[in-house]
Amino acid sequence: MELQKFYMGEAFDAYEYFGAHPDESGVTFRTFAPSAHRITVTGEFNGWTEEPLEQMGRSGVWEGHSESAKPGQMYKFCIYGNNGRMEHCDPFGFGMELRPGSASIIRDLTEYKFTDEGFLSGRDAMTSP
Repeated sequence: MELQKFYMGEAFDAYEYFGAHPDESGVTFRTFAPSAHRITVTGEFNGWTEEPLEQMGRSGVWEGHSESAKPGQMYKFCIYGNNGRMEHCDPFGFGMELRPGSASIIRDLTEYKFTDEGFLSGRDAMTSP
């Protein structure tokens, strides 16, 4: 994703960059908080203790990797700014805890395979001139 396009509101693939993204070695967390002084991630994978994220230059993008995080586990961001500390769900989270909870849930987006090719091709055939 091009950050300049994100800043201009023209990035339609931001979900592929921000949020919690599992890989073979754990989960990478990214969020955008340009006014934050510090951001940490806390969740089931670290006993709800805070692990720091690092700001990528002065971009407002914060990133961190946890080797112990796995899909299905809950997490939150702790944002430190001028108004103190605030726990926040992931605005690009792919799963959410049910109310009254407010944690995000790590999801592996590659696990689900769509099986609606037949429906889509039939729908497209009906709408074609």
